[in-house]
Amino acid sequence: MKWYKHLNGETVGFLVTIMFVLASISASYGVSQHQLNRHDKDIETIKMDVDRNEDILIEIRNDVKWLRHKMAKQP
Repeated sequence: MKWYKHLNGETVGFLVTIMFVLASISASYGVSQHQLNRHDKDIETIKMDVDRNEDILIEIRNDVKWLRHKMAKQP
């Protein structure tokens, strides 16, 4: 006796529904992973910009200190 002879319309519908749900979950997971990877790249870019800006601010602070020191020495 073949196993598929016991399948009726309800069982086939249930199996198709389960397959559809699993495919939807897999697709959602794939999209989510792609977005997370893209956000990680964006975060790294932002971190690099912040580090660069911090270096510039430190340089400006040092220049201002130097200028104040020079101005304080002048009569």
